Amino acid sequence: MGDRANVYIHEGDQPGVYIYTHWYGTALPDLVEEALLTPHARARNNDAPYLTRIVFEELLRVTESLGEETGWGLSATVGDGEDRIVDVDVSYDGLTVTCSGYYDESYEDIYECDSSCDCDLDDIIIVSYN
Repeated sequence: MGDRANVYIHEGDQPGVYIYTHWYGTALPDLVEEALLTPHARARNNDAPYLTRIVFEELLRVTESLGEETGWGLSATVGDGEDRIVDVDVSYDGLTVTCSGYYDESYEDIYECDSSCDCDLDDIIIVSYN
């Protein structure tokens, strides 16, 4: 049982970090979007190390999972839930988010944010959804 999926945060072709969820796979695109729109994440949308920590911290906070033994994990490789991945590609120019394995049309808020913007909802454009 479970609702597995992953967030993959990386800088272009460089290796990144997978954030695994056992219980929140269906909601993961929305949870990541919410995390990326926090003031801290908006300030670090072109800084992968800080952004990764901020997203992970926010995922734990909103799901009330801080201190739990299971539910979330970090890895250098993808494990369970490899069929659904929210890919966050961070660069000095901003970030690009793509969802793979999510076919529900309700996930239209996948976006690109230029580093010159502050990721206000008005600046968000759809990049890809597949």
